[in-house]
Amino acid sequence: MNSFSTGKTFLFKNQIATSSMSDGGDSGALLLDDNNHVLGLLLGGGKIRTVYNPINYILKELNVRLVTSRNVDKFF
Repeated sequence: MNSFSTGKTFLFKNQIATSSMSDGGDSGALLLDDNNHVLGLLLGGGKIRTVYNPINYILKELNVRLVTSRNVDKFF
């Protein structure tokens, strides 16, 4: 759980946890697989692990789609 300056507490479920692979200021960085497909967005990390929001949750909540080289012509 995390408490932000709003005084509200949030519980993040079904997150992606990896070994520690981030530094301060990296929040918002993308997690990619071996084929450069986006898996998640960095939420936070520490000495032991890094936590990412799954990208499908981000896209759904923001009601947006990811532009790629395969679909860029549909958007521009």
